[in-house]
Amino acid sequence: MWHIDCLRCNGCGTLLDSDEKLLLLGDGSLLCDQCTYDCNVCWKKIEHLAILTSDRAFCAECFRCRNCKKYIESFQYGMTPQGIFCVKCHEYLMARRKDKKHLAQFVAYRTTQQTAQQTAQQTTAPQPDFNFF
Repeated sequence: MWHIDCLRCNGCGTLLDSDEKLLLLGDGSLLCDQCTYDCNVCWKKIEHLAILTSDRAFCAECFRCRNCKKYIESFQYGMTPQGIFCVKCHEYLMARRKDKKHLAQFVAYRTTQQTAQQTAQQTTAPQPDFNFF
């Protein structure tokens, strides 16, 4: 509930009328129709509940896991440059990324070791003796 004089747009400060289209943000603040956000997924103007992350806005319909497509209802999620993920999918993807990183490090290490061994073998190989008697 708001006092009549306190019903203002959080973006521009305009006094709001109860007949106006209002956008309710997740933190309880209101935006007028001029200050509303566009959804970063469907690019439509958000007309009802806006979910704001650090640098993106989502309508309630589009606030889904990029991997499993389930709605993120608990507002617990992981975010990457590729999108938002439910906790379960985010943990899975991070574990997979960590495994790939370790595998890449292991392969690089083994390649370096093999190259070093080959170089050592070439430098310590007996040199042919070209002195004839």
